[in-house]
Amino acid sequence: MLRSKNDHIWKTIKIAVIASIVLILLSLPASACDHGYIGDRVWNDLDKDGKQDRNEPGLSGVKVNLYKCDGTYLKNTTTDSAGKYIFKVDGRKNYYVEFELPEGFVFSPRDRGSKDYKDSDADEVSGRTICTYISKGEYDCRWDAGMYEEEEPEPAAVGNFVWLDGNNNGIQENGESGIPGVIVELYTCSGQLVANTTTDGTGFYEFTGLDAGDYKIVFIKPTGYVFAPVLQGGDPSVDSDADTTTGETVCFTLNAGDYYDMVDTGLFRSEQEIPEFPTVAIPMIAILGMAFVFRRRKE
Repeated sequence: MLRSKNDHIWKTIKIAVIASIVLILLSLPASACDHGYIGDRVWNDLDKDGKQDRNEPGLSGVKVNLYKCDGTYLKNTTTDSAGKYIFKVDGRKNYYVEFELPEGFVFSPRDRGSKDYKDSDADEVSGRTICTYISKGEYDCRWDAGMYEEEEPEPAAVGNFVWLDGNNNGIQENGESGIPGVIVELYTCSGQLVANTTTDGTGFYEFTGLDAGDYKIVFIKPTGYVFAPVLQGGDPSVDSDADTTTGETVCFTLNAGDYYDMVDTGLFRSEQEIPEFPTVAIPMIAILGMAFVFRRRKE
C-alpha cells in the first residue's frame, strides 16, 4: 500500500516537471531557435601574405558592416581587443560582411592557402566578402580580414646642370662653367606644371619630394643665348637634353626613391659682345684726329 502511494507521488512529480518544461518552451518567442551567427576576426597581417600566423595580432576597433545579399544594409559592429566580431542573424538567409579599412592600412591578398579559417576573405578593393547562407542555429566563424599598414613610398627627385657651351658642340667639357639664374620648369608628361626653380651660382638645379610618375623639363634660355646641339656624343651624363627650339626634354619616368641627375642643357652665346659706342668710338676718333694733325704738320 505504501509502495503504491509512493509510485503515485513520483508520477505526480514527473508530470509536474514535464508540464513546467512545456510551459517554459511555450513561453519562449517563436523565433528563438531561428537565429544563426556570422563572424570572426580582423588581424594585422605583418608579413602581408594573407594568412593568419601565430605572431600576428588582432586589430581592435575595425568597423564591420552586415548586408543581405540583395545589398540591404542591416547593421554594424566593431572588432574587440582580439580583433573578433559577431553578428546574430535570422537563419535560412544569405548575407555578406564588409570591412572598413583603418587609416593607413590596405587589405591583404584574398583566399591564400588551403585553410579557409586562416585566410582573408575581404575583397582587396571593396572590403566585402562573398555571400553565404546561414542556417538556423548555425555559427559560421570563417569570415576574416587581413590588413597591413601601407608603407609611404620614398619621394623621387630630378636635376642637374646648365652650362656655357663655349664651342657649341653639345658636350660638357673641362673648363666650361655653369650658368646661374636660368629658369627651369618641371611638368608632367600631360603638360601640367609641377614646379619651377632657377639654377644656383654654379649652374645646378634640382626638384625633390616628387611622386613616382612621368615628367619632362623645360629650360628657359636667357636673352642672348641659344641651346647647344641636343644628345651629342653618346654619353647621357655630359650631353645636352633640351630641344634646340623649345628647350623641352623628352619624357622620363621616376620611380619611388629615384634620383635622376642627368637632365642637362648647354647654352651658347648667340653673338659676340660688342662694346658700347663710347668705349670704341671715342678712342678711334682721337687716333684719327692725331693722324690728321701729324699729316698736316708734314705738309
